[in-house]
Amino acid sequence: MVTITQLIPFREKLIETTVTNEVSIAKNWILAIRLTYRDEPTVIISLNSKTNPQDDAKISTLQLCIKTKCLILQLLHMKQNTNLGECLSDLFRDERFVFVGIGIAKTVAKLGGLVRVVVKKVDVRDLVKVNFPFSYGERSRVSLKGMACELLGFGSWKPKREICPRDLANEVLDVEVVKFLSVDAYVCHEIAFKMLKYQAQFIVMRFIKHYFIEQTLGRYWANLYNKASLLKSKDRSALVITILLKSRYTFCRRCDFKFKSCGNIVINTKA
Repeated sequence: MVTITQLIPFREKLIETTVTNEVSIAKNWILAIRLTYRDEPTVIISLNSKTNPQDDAKISTLQLCIKTKCLILQLLHMKQNTNLGECLSDLFRDERFVFVGIGIAKTVAKLGGLVRVVVKKVDVRDLVKVNFPFSYGERSRVSLKGMACELLGFGSWKPKREICPRDLANEVLDVEVVKFLSVDAYVCHEIAFKMLKYQAQFIVMRFIKHYFIEQTLGRYWANLYNKASLLKSKDRSALVITILLKSRYTFCRRCDFKFKSCGNIVINTKA
């Protein structure tokens, strides 16, 4: 049985990574996470895996990461998989946890012998495409490093030596392999966290704009704005801008405001 804990420095953060092939250690890590975030309504956990070099249908390592806490499970060398499956199933069925990853559907499918259901899961690439459809919509395969560079400002990170599939199958993972797996899991979590936060802010701003339009133009225009915001046609932006400008102009007239040519609102100083 092998268990190690390492602190991985990355971008002014320390990723605390636990690497284990012991079911008891995995259960304690998961229990600690569930207790720590028991009052949180939504918790994001990245879920990634590396395949067995001798059998692509099986998983060599499974990585879980929440903020700077990372767990690497060496499934190839882990016994008592039944107990591990029960522990993972309790976590995956918890509706408060949203699991994110690159190719997460394939990861879950390969866990079929351990876990049958993951209640909430989403591919990080899909989150990015939803938030930035024009930048990423046509790019069917976007690399993790590419998204990290463009969305988080992270430069490329490379291990000091090339990591091959056989390195992941070793019973004792060396420092470079642990760092490679930890950083990938952490970056995946950070991208998903930013995308979901961005999406939540968009929903709040849309509600505020809806309320503003309803107060100035009435419910008809507010409902029209909501429908326009959900359109996928090229006319969406033009219609949304038209409604916003119309409501802004109505509000300014009521308050005796006026527009300058630059678009700013200034108080009318008429006597």
